[in-house]
Amino acid sequence: MKTTRFLAGLPLLFCHGSSQRSLGERVRRSEQPRTSKQDAYRTIARSRVAPSRKSQPTPSHTVSIEFVKNIMFSLYFDFVDSTGLPRIPAHKHEQSTLLSAIGLHAIGEYPASIQFQQRNQIAVGVINLYRLFLENTGQNRLESAIEWAFSDYAKSEFGIDGFTISLPTRETSYLDKCKAIGPEIERITKAFLLLSSKGEIDEDYFTCISIKSFADVKSLVRHKYVEAGPQFEEHASLLFSDQSCLAFSENHKNAKQQFCAMTVEETAKREDFPNIYQPAIDKLLEDGTLEINEGGVLRPTKKAAILKLVWEKGAIEICRYRNQDKALANDLVDLGWLVYSDSLFTSDESAYLNYMFNNAEFCNSLALRSKYDHGTFKVNDPNAEEYASDYDNLQAYSSVLC
Repeated sequence: MKTTRFLAGLPLLFCHGSSQRSLGERVRRSEQPRTSKQDAYRTIARSRVAPSRKSQPTPSHTVSIEFVKNIMFSLYFDFVDSTGLPRIPAHKHEQSTLLSAIGLHAIGEYPASIQFQQRNQIAVGVINLYRLFLENTGQNRLESAIEWAFSDYAKSEFGIDGFTISLPTRETSYLDKCKAIGPEIERITKAFLLLSSKGEIDEDYFTCISIKSFADVKSLVRHKYVEAGPQFEEHASLLFSDQSCLAFSENHKNAKQQFCAMTVEETAKREDFPNIYQPAIDKLLEDGTLEINEGGVLRPTKKAAILKLVWEKGAIEICRYRNQDKALANDLVDLGWLVYSDSLFTSDESAYLNYMFNNAEFCNSLALRSKYDHGTFKVNDPNAEEYASDYDNLQAYSSVLC
């Protein structure tokens, strides 16, 4: 772990030319299937989420130390996808329309989809595996790496004073660790807010800052992201929604129930769709998100690729893209399909952080900071599994900040 999400707000790090990829490269990488080795890692991580008391093996029997050494950092960095965004947060369109409608839902709840719960459990499992590995091999703590990144790396690499964090010691109970980590996360967030607004971290201002939502934290990079604009759904739903009138064709029954995926995976043509749906195809051709090649085959355009990433991931970190992709994204902003965001976190990331940390946005928040600040529970064992699990959740949550 060489840097942090907060430090990533620095233009030097996040907009460096050598890190830029074309839009096509990012889309292709995001669609690549996982290797069997990666699947094996997830199986191990998932098995560590909620082990049985009776059958729980000791960490040394779960996996060899040499194996963990070889894969640990790839496990950690797998928290971030190929486009540079954290994998954990929930996304609006990741679950089918039918699954989203099933069950009881409250107004103002966090969209904790099945996919989100799976990713979060995997992240907690990985953190748990890493923590047990470090504890049982007598090596340094995960907290030490985080402390180094904020306290030493920020100063030596960027010349920034004021980023300090003090995390719980090894001997501290899990209850006290949970109590201690919340204020430290808030202090680091305030420090970055001062850096982005005043250009330096002045401790005299700390008492004057109140952060109600992580969406309020601004980035050092202007136009860092593009996200869905007011006209986004109108133009993207025909391409990507499973409720689109173009999502199914009798001639391509085995294709994924999504028009864009059908045009990528199959040789779909206009005549594959009933006459009643031809105006929808005309609209996509007029929008410039669909084209017809010389063989009469329908193909999505680069404009559609941008919309696809926003549909699936909620945002694109556009500052890292090449100039031609930035120009295309800017055209979509002018049309009202997308909007720029200058925040440090995407809207989906901010929502996840608020869901985990506080009660500011959602009625079903875990609100781990509030839980341990206000002492709303009885304590029988300060090292109970509940507190250990919450601490792993807090560290997985911290990975979104990193």
